[in-house]
Amino acid sequence: MQMGYIIQEVVITCPTCQHKSGVIGFSHIHREGALQIYDKVLNDESFFFHICPFCHGELYLDIPCLYIDDTRKSMIWLTSAVPNIDEQTKQFLGERKWTDYTCRIVKNAGELREKIIEMESPYDDRTYELLKMGAYRLLTPRRQEQYPLSACHISRDTDQRLLVFLDKQAKHTGCVYKISKRIEQMTQDLFEPIWITVQTKQEKGHFLRFDTAWANQMLEGAIQMAERSKGIYAQLLGYWIHCIGQEIFQCDITVAEK
Repeated sequence: MQMGYIIQEVVITCPTCQHKSGVIGFSHIHREGALQIYDKVLNDESFFFHICPFCHGELYLDIPCLYIDDTRKSMIWLTSAVPNIDEQTKQFLGERKWTDYTCRIVKNAGELREKIIEMESPYDDRTYELLKMGAYRLLTPRRQEQYPLSACHISRDTDQRLLVFLDKQAKHTGCVYKISKRIEQMTQDLFEPIWITVQTKQEKGHFLRFDTAWANQMLEGAIQMAERSKGIYAQLLGYWIHCIGQEIFQCDITVAEK
């Protein structure tokens, strides 16, 4: 695909002052052809927002956008609601096939940044959703109240992935933990056989959504399986939880036996 991006002009109404503004957003971003736009997606938090010229309120630009990375053979739809995503994709790509691409769906700009970072790693993006959920479940109820799951995300520093918990009371304030390659590999090795077993259709070429809700369901299933088996898988799952404590939080987690 030659074009690096496609822009779309829309009219939005400010919910505060009701002023209508014509704004330009992006309906397609092709990483290799628009590296400056790619950099803004990852590093400019205001990129998907518009400031009302009258009341100066901040408005999120809810414009469906297809992100393509040909180098990694991945596609990500940023959309809050696209009823027929395959048809929308065909309109963008025409006769081009994407059956060998890993395809994902995200619902907001923050999820798009996170999913790009996950999919540019050597590991499956589901590995990070499970790590994020597993680590979050280790927080005390008081800490979970302070750091809501919706504000927990994956970031990166050069080639190392980071787990970020943002404080709901203080903007841009929170805790950052390094994710070791050991716990990345362990998580993928432990859970990949499960997600392969439960997948309902061929994954390549189909737009799928994997988020913390999916990860929580996967963990609940793994815990139930471990409780039933009382065998090697239960030991592995307990060891994984222990390693999250050591590798991410630098503390020892003891898993109680039932």
